[in-house]
Amino acid sequence: SWELSNVNQAIVIKAPENCEGAAVGLPIMSDATGKATMGDLITYSTASKLADVIAFYRKEMPNAGWKPAGEPMTTEGFATLEFTKDSQEASLTITSDGKQTTVMISVSKGQ
Repeated sequence: SWELSNVNQAIVIKAPENCEGAAVGLPIMSDATGKATMGDLITYSTASKLADVIAFYRKEMPNAGWKPAGEPMTTEGFATLEFTKDSQEASLTITSDGKQTTVMISVSKGQ
């Protein structure tokens, strides 16, 4: 005999406490699509232009307590930005093909 319960019910999987990666709480553009978080890495796409994404992060990262580190590098269709907060470093790689912009944020924890 079989006894089934909770058939067709949503399953909630909750990560253990203090299990989040360092990328939790970083600013994300409001029109982000295809967002993926893998520990200390966040990627997503946006319809916003490259210059608008750069301006967003230059404003919002300091608002979230991150300090700019070094000079940003920008070329046509590509930019990198670096920020620090406490003992963490955030590296942003932003690319654009003219139709959509892709953002990749990698956070490393200090020693």
